[in-house]
Amino acid sequence: WDEFYAVKPLPELAAQGASVLLNINASPYYPGKRRIRERLIQEHIAALGRPIVYVNTVGAADNGKNIIPFDGESLVYDASGRLVAIGSAFEEDLLVVDLPSHARGAKTDSDADGPALALPADDREREIYDALVMSLTDYMRKLGFTRAIVPVSGGIDSALAVTIAVDALGAGNVSAFNLPSRHNTDTTRSIAARLAQTLGVQYGVIPIQGIDECVRGTFEEHAHRIQHNLTRENLHARIRGLLMMAESNDTGALLISCGNETEIALGYATLYGDMCGGLSLIGDLSKTDVYRLARHANARHRREIIPEETFRIVPSAELADNQFDPFDYAVVAPIVGELVERRAGPADLVRQFETRTLDPARFPPDDQGRTPYDKFTSESFRAVVADAGRRMRRSVYKRLQGPPIVVVSERAFGFDLRETIISGWEG
Repeated sequence: WDEFYAVKPLPELAAQGASVLLNINASPYYPGKRRIRERLIQEHIAALGRPIVYVNTVGAADNGKNIIPFDGESLVYDASGRLVAIGSAFEEDLLVVDLPSHARGAKTDSDADGPALALPADDREREIYDALVMSLTDYMRKLGFTRAIVPVSGGIDSALAVTIAVDALGAGNVSAFNLPSRHNTDTTRSIAARLAQTLGVQYGVIPIQGIDECVRGTFEEHAHRIQHNLTRENLHARIRGLLMMAESNDTGALLISCGNETEIALGYATLYGDMCGGLSLIGDLSKTDVYRLARHANARHRREIIPEETFRIVPSAELADNQFDPFDYAVVAPIVGELVERRAGPADLVRQFETRTLDPARFPPDDQGRTPYDKFTSESFRAVVADAGRRMRRSVYKRLQGPPIVVVSERAFGFDLRETIISGWEG
C-alpha cells in the first residue's frame, strides 16, 4: 500500500535479494476491496517479477469508536502474476502453498504454465452480511459476551438486526423484546411476534404505555407541563432504552442498537433512547441497504425469515398517531451516502442532478421505477440536499455519544469521518 508514500519498501527488498515478498497485512474490509488489492499486487509483480504472499488478518478490531471488520482472504501470486492460492473470507484459514523453485526467483516464461485461480465474484450483499455476522461474533467473544438483546419494533431495521444476531450467535443466545405503546399498530406487533417465532429466539413483550403516563404525570406534577410533542415522543424511546439497558445489566447480555446510517446521519434517532446499546450493528448501512440485506437474509435462509409485510409497510417510529418517517429514503439515503462516504458537497450533488450524472448504482429507481429526475426539479432536489446537510450538522452531538458502529463502507461516521459539534460551515 505504497501509492501515496515516498518510501517504497517492496522495490528496496527486491533490490536486496528477496525472492519472495511476504506482506503481513491488516486490511479492513469494504465492498470492492479485493479488486483494489489485486490491482496493487499485480502492479508490484509486473515491476519486480517476484511472487507476493499477501497474508491478511481476519476478525474484528476497533479504533476506540468504530468496530472494524478484517476479511482475511489471504492471497498468493506467483512471479508471473497468477493467483495460485486464496484463503477463506471472514473466517480463519490455514493454507500450505508450494511455489515452484523458479517462481521464487526472477520471472520466467514457465511461470505461465498450469491452471490459475480467479478471485471470487463480488457479491456485495452477501459480503456485507458476512462481515456483520463475523464482526458481531468476534466482538462479543473478545469482550466476553455470550448473549445479545435486540428490541424488535416490527420494522425492517430491527428485523435485520435480530436476524444477523441469530446467524452470528444462534437462536438460543438471542433475546428479542417488543415494547409497544398505544401508538404501535397491530401490524407491527404481529410482525415482531412472527419474526421472533420464526427465528426461534426467546421473546418478550413489555408494554410501556402505563410507564409513559406515570413518567409524564410525575414530571408535570413536579416540574411543569410538557409543551412540545417531540418531548412526549422522545419519552417513549427513552423508556424503551431504560428497560432494555436494565435487561442488559441484569443478564449481562449485549444490547444491540438498531439504527441505520441514514437515521443516524439525519438525527432521526433518540439519544438515550433507541440509540442505547453496546454496539450499533447496522449503523453503517443506509436505509436502502437495510432493505437489500433483509432480502438477502431471506434468500440465504431459502425461506421467509423476515415477513414480506415488513418490506411493504411505510417506515414509522410509531411515537405518535399516524406518524411516518418524513423522508423519501430512495433519494435521501444515497444523498447521505454521497456526503459521508464520497465527501461530496451539496453543490456537487446538485450539479450532478442538473447534468443527470448522479451515480446510477447509488441512485437506482425506487420500487415504482422512478428516478430522482422523475421526482424532483433542480430547486426541489437542492432543497432536499440542503435539508440533509443541515440535519447532519445538527445531529453531530448525538453521533459522538452513540455506541460503536460496525464499519462496512470505505468511510463511516466515527473515526473516519471527523466531526465537530461546534461548526458553522455549510459546505
